[in-house]
Amino acid sequence: MAGKRPGFSITELVVILVVTAAALALAIMALNRGRRVHGNVQHLNNLKQLSLAAHSCNDVFRKLPPAYGKLGAPPVPGNYSVHFHLMLFVEADNVYRTAKTDAAVWAFKASADPSTSDDRGVQNFAANLRVFSDKGLSTPYNADIDFGDPLFSDTWDSGNGTARIPTTFEPRGTSYVIIFSTRFANNTARRFYPGAPTCSSYSGKPYHDDGAFFGSKAALGFARSETSNTPTFQTAPFPVSVNCAYSAFSHSFRPDLIDVALADASVRSISAEISPETWNRAMQPNCELKPDADWEN
Repeated sequence: MAGKRPGFSITELVVILVVTAAALALAIMALNRGRRVHGNVQHLNNLKQLSLAAHSCNDVFRKLPPAYGKLGAPPVPGNYSVHFHLMLFVEADNVYRTAKTDAAVWAFKASADPSTSDDRGVQNFAANLRVFSDKGLSTPYNADIDFGDPLFSDTWDSGNGTARIPTTFEPRGTSYVIIFSTRFANNTARRFYPGAPTCSSYSGKPYHDDGAFFGSKAALGFARSETSNTPTFQTAPFPVSVNCAYSAFSHSFRPDLIDVALADASVRSISAEISPETWNRAMQPNCELKPDADWEN
C-alpha cells in the first residue's frame, strides 16, 4: 500500500499564512513606530541646536538676528533671513560664505515632514516674527502685525532685529516665549518644480509664501487642520492643504502636539488644546502677561 504523501494540509497552510501575515504586520508597525520616534528625536535635536544658535548669535552680536536684513559682514553683501545669519552657528559656514539658496542644511531639516524628500533650500523650523522683527516687537500681543506692502521690496526689515536676550524678554523671562516652531516645507498643490520649497525656505522673506516664518496673525481659535478661523497652528495638515500665506502659521507633524523652541534654548511640545489667549501671549516676547495655566499642559 502506498505511503501517505508528506506535506501540509490545507488547514495547516492557512494557519501558517495567518501567523506569518500577523508577524509581518507587527514588524511593519514596529518599524514605522521606530521611524516616527527617530524622526521626533531628530527634529527636537535640531530645534534645540537652532535655539542654541540664536543664543550664540546674541552673544557675538549683542542682539538676535533680524527676520530679514543685515547682520555683520557676510562674504556676499546683502539682506538675508534670520536663518541665513544663524548658519554661522550650526556648522553651515560653507553655505553662509557662498549665499547659496538651494543647499541642504542638516540642522534645518525635520525628517518627520511628509511634504518633501528633497532637502535643498528647506527650513523646517520657522522663526517667530514677533521676536525677530521690530514690526512684530511693536505689535500688541493680540493684534496682527501691520506689514504695509512688503511684497515688492527687497529690503523689508532691512536694519531690523533689535531684540536682545534677556532684556527684550523682561519682565516675564525667556522661558515663556516661542522663538521657533515646526513648519512644512511644501504645499504640494503649489509645487511645480523640484528643489524649491514653496512653503518654508531658509532664503525666503517674511510675508512671502516661501518664507520660513510664522506669527504675523494673532490667533483667534484653537489649533486645527484648517485655517479659516485663524487657529493657533495647523495640526498635521495634508500637504496639499498646508497654509503658507502671509507668514501666519506654523504646522505640527502630529495631530495633538506641536514642537517648539523657547527663548531660554529649551524645546517642548505644546498641546493642540492650548487656548488662543495663551498662544498669543507666548508668541510676544515683550508681553507682560504670563501664559495661562494651560501652558503647563
